Amino acid sequence: MIFRWFRIISACLAVALPMGTLFYTLMYMKTGGASGIPLAYSILFAPIVFGIGLVSGAILQGIYNFVIAKSLFKKLEGYTIFRDENGSFLVFFEQKKIFHRLEIKLLEGMRYFIKHSVMENQNWCEKSSQEVSIDKPIHNISSLDVNLRLNTHWEAIFTFARFCAPLPLDDSQIILLHRGSFVNWELPLLNDSEIPKEIQLLQRQDSKTKIKRFFGIMGVILAPVLCFYLYLQSAFYPCSIYNAVSKGDIKKIERLLKSGVNPNVKCQTGGVIADVLEYIFFPSSKKSGQTPLDRAIQDMKEAYNLWGSPIISNDIITLLIESGAVIEKGKIDYLPLVFEYASKEVIELFLAKGAFNGSEKQSKSIVLSALGRSAENIQEYEEIAELALSFVQSKELKQEYLDRVFLYWSYSKNKMAVLLKQGANINVTDENGESKLMEVLRSIPFTRNAEEIIFLIHNGIDVNIKNKHSNITALDIINRQKQKYEYDKVSSEVIEKLLYEKGAKSGAQLPK
Repeated sequence: MIFRWFRIISACLAVALPMGTLFYTLMYMKTGGASGIPLAYSILFAPIVFGIGLVSGAILQGIYNFVIAKSLFKKLEGYTIFRDENGSFLVFFEQKKIFHRLEIKLLEGMRYFIKHSVMENQNWCEKSSQEVSIDKPIHNISSLDVNLRLNTHWEAIFTFARFCAPLPLDDSQIILLHRGSFVNWELPLLNDSEIPKEIQLLQRQDSKTKIKRFFGIMGVILAPVLCFYLYLQSAFYPCSIYNAVSKGDIKKIERLLKSGVNPNVKCQTGGVIADVLEYIFFPSSKKSGQTPLDRAIQDMKEAYNLWGSPIISNDIITLLIESGAVIEKGKIDYLPLVFEYASKEVIELFLAKGAFNGSEKQSKSIVLSALGRSAENIQEYEEIAELALSFVQSKELKQEYLDRVFLYWSYSKNKMAVLLKQGANINVTDENGESKLMEVLRSIPFTRNAEEIIFLIHNGIDVNIKNKHSNITALDIINRQKQKYEYDKVSSEVIEKLLYEKGAKSGAQLPK
């Protein structure tokens, strides 16, 4: 039953998925080649949906079948059982649209007399009768089906009859068991008849059996899952430390390192299953993948983007390196990333472990990363910038890096101040001949960049640098912005006054 419903539902979902996608495409998406991509994916995904439904249904059906396998009353569904005044049992049921009646009389020992009748023209017609002897455990019950040409749960019927035979039931309790499935003019309406309390007790015991079997099968299913989960969390699983690093669980990392986990283990980025399969089938092969230190360094950038501070990553990296994590030379160069996001302590730790290879390429990456990092902590920013610049031997290159960062990546007066202190040229220009002041003036509203603009003017930037293509100056830019954005007029007038005080002129007023 469960499998059938899952099969129907999954088939409906598999059909509805591409049809719904097609409807959505026609209603809301523009025509073109790209609109067919969702439909193609839905068609490919439809068999997967159907397969998942079949597998889920089969699993649940198997669990259900196991739970009810020993259920007496599940086997007796569809049967209506009476006990007449002589102590015989009358069993009514329907098979292949034919109503059957079994009259079972208990004899001495394990012997039964069985009379089989069928309904013909609203009359019971006897078809056969026989005396059978049932051993314990019950044998040869299937032969009864052959002799009587029936498919009946004899064991459940005989078990129920043996249980009910000694019960002292009065005439008002002749109906022992019914499901309301048998309707016949000869019988009273069964649904209103109360089942005897002794039978209700037997039903409760039967329900307890099903509950026990349910928890038993769930225990069998969940026990391996629980064991696998505990294995993944323990020090026995080599990549447990990698997973702890990916979750930022520093307490678990400390515990695993104290228990002797290798901090240089290489794990598959494809996940736990890939790791387990590799360690099972290729235990002695050269491992590929990421180390916990690799993952911690990569997570620094994500931590900064999410929380504005990679403090947790700094602590994890420090803990790993101090516990023996190796910085492998010749791998991806993480030092620029460390200079951009890590704390000064972590940077010094990397340098102490020999992460710097002395190449000009690495020096350039380090300097640009260090100078381009956030300057929220201005003291740390200045110290890291000075440290990075110390790796550049050429004065020309150092000047080039400082000017580039000052022009393109400095968006706060604090960072500008540090860069100027290190030697950046305040009048450096881009490929169009525009200065940092002209770039900042193009950004509106002026109130957002007022501090940077005032800082540049007060620190002596040349206010008359011209764009080499259009000959406009800072004064021309602010006049155009003032006319274009009326809501920022007050701020622009203040800045314009400062420019005039420094001798600013328009491009037309300056010599060509």
